[in-house]
Amino acid sequence: PEEIRVISWAPVPLDFSARFSCLYRSYKYYFPKGSLNIEKMREAALKLEGEHDFRNFCKLDNASLRDFNRHIHKIRIRSLDSESPDAFKLCELSITAKSFLWHQVRYMMGALTLVGQGRESPDVIDYLLDVESCKAKPNYSPATAEGLILYDSGFEDIKWVDTSLSTSRVIMRLQSLWAKKAVEECMLRGIIESIDPGIISEEEIKHFNFTLDPVTKFPISTLSGDVNPDLASSRSKYTPLKDRKISVGTSFEERVG
Repeated sequence: PEEIRVISWAPVPLDFSARFSCLYRSYKYYFPKGSLNIEKMREAALKLEGEHDFRNFCKLDNASLRDFNRHIHKIRIRSLDSESPDAFKLCELSITAKSFLWHQVRYMMGALTLVGQGRESPDVIDYLLDVESCKAKPNYSPATAEGLILYDSGFEDIKWVDTSLSTSRVIMRLQSLWAKKAVEECMLRGIIESIDPGIISEEEIKHFNFTLDPVTKFPISTLSGDVNPDLASSRSKYTPLKDRKISVGTSFEERVG
């Protein structure tokens, strides 16, 4: 992929493992602010910090995996552009831990999105972390993969070797990729801003279940999470995670029993 480039290397001992010698991993997830309640998402995110059993925030892929405890060192959500209206604003979730379960970050983001949408309260995180009360993961969707990036990994006693030539080439290549994406973003925003939002009717707002940006008056919606808001109708009934039926045989104990 064009986004993957090598800028440094390091000599390591023969018993070195990029996976098991890693001291910490930091992921970032980028997402549109839309109509999400970021303060509620932050409140819910803080409940994920510390050591917990995260079996309800992952995809159970391996029956031999018996330990679902992971320690989240830090999780934060911030707005990347305070000047932009909500219709065009992006946010960033950053999270650090020594290790993660399969799809853990995406499922955590999926649950946080439900909180931001107002479909769930921040207390739903407590419910999902309580494996005695919630013995198997309710059927909810992870956030899409497009916004996720492995941002940093930490290793002990690693001395990186790099060259200014390789670094400069990578920077120039990434700048070229950024310029292409930025032009596309500018073109799309221009098209959106050329449309008169005044023709949107109240019936349409109710039917497609979106709100209007207070500045631009454009419709805004959340673009990830449990449902596709562009297709969801306000008439469709949402079932809270606590009320969803757990299928027989889906808990970890039932799978390995």
